[in-house]
Amino acid sequence: MPPSTSTPSGADAKSQPAAATAATAATAPVVVGVDGSEGGRRALVWALREARARNTSVRVLTVWNWNGLVMSPYSAHSRADIAERAQEVQSRSMAAALAEDAEAGLGPVPEISSDTIEGDAATALVEHASDACMLVVGAYGHGRLHRTLLGSVAEVCSRHAGCPVVVVPVHEQMVLPPQSARTTHA
Repeated sequence: MPPSTSTPSGADAKSQPAAATAATAATAPVVVGVDGSEGGRRALVWALREARARNTSVRVLTVWNWNGLVMSPYSAHSRADIAERAQEVQSRSMAAALAEDAEAGLGPVPEISSDTIEGDAATALVEHASDACMLVVGAYGHGRLHRTLLGSVAEVCSRHAGCPVVVVPVHEQMVLPPQSARTTHA
C-alpha cells in the first residue's frame, strides 16, 4: 500500500499565491515525526528518500510528554529521564534509517537536523511543520492502547497541518519479480 497524503484546504491553502508557495516548497524541509516505533522508522526512511528527490533537507522531530504515567515508549521516572530517553530513541531511529538508506545506495544523504520537543505529539508536529514542504508520519506508533487513549497522531496531523501530510504504512507490501521472471507450474 503506498503512503497516503492529504493537502491543506480552505483559507490556509488559498491564502498564499501559487508562485510563492512553489518557491517556498522548493527550499522548505521535509519534517518527519519519529517515536521509536516501526512506523516512525519507516516514515524517516521515506522522508530521507523524498528529501533527496526534492533536493531539500530533513527535520527529524521526536515529541515526548511527561504525564507521570509509565505507558510511554520512553518509560522513565522523571521529566529529565524521559527527555534523555526520547533523545536516545531518536538517535537509534536515525541510525537504523540511515543504515537502511545507505544499504539502498541511493546517493548522498540529505542535510538532517533533529530536535526533541516536550508536548503533545500531533500539536507539536503540526506547529513545527508550518514551514515544511511536507510532514511525514508513520501510520501507527506504539500500539492500540495509545491510539485509543491518545488519538491518532497521523489523523490529527492530516486534518490540521498547513502542508501536505504523508502517512507511511507500517507493513511492507510484498514486491513480486516481473512476470517474465516468475516460474509457473502446470
